[in-house]
Amino acid sequence: MISNSNIQAGWIAKLKANTNVTALVPAVEIREDLYKSPTFTYPNIRVKLGNLTPTAQNNNCLVFKSEVSILVFTEQKSSKQADDIAGVIATAFWGIGFTSNGVKFAAVTLDALVPAMTPERDENSWLAEVHFTCLVQAG
Repeated sequence: MISNSNIQAGWIAKLKANTNVTALVPAVEIREDLYKSPTFTYPNIRVKLGNLTPTAQNNNCLVFKSEVSILVFTEQKSSKQADDIAGVIATAFWGIGFTSNGVKFAAVTLDALVPAMTPERDENSWLAEVHFTCLVQAG
């Protein structure tokens, strides 16, 4: 079985390796969604995993369906920066397979590109989301 932490680390490494993404967000600010830090620098990207489910009842081939949300946080007067970064991420990964952190990602499907909105308890920032589903297996 593939661990969730390996899948999450694979997405983070691939985002950090994408120069179109890091031109907009420093690689050091691309982290797991529950990263704890005394500082929260904008813009930043957080990777949040959803469900990891087997693709077959006996799953002899060890292929799993994985859900991931890429969360984009910005702190501007306008939501444009968050939406632009989310659009770059959607374009960079939709339909593109890759191997990262020992995990093979295939059939990457864009499920939703959620427009930026103000997150709860923070009126000064924006949150845009990119939701993907993909197939994963040990790479």
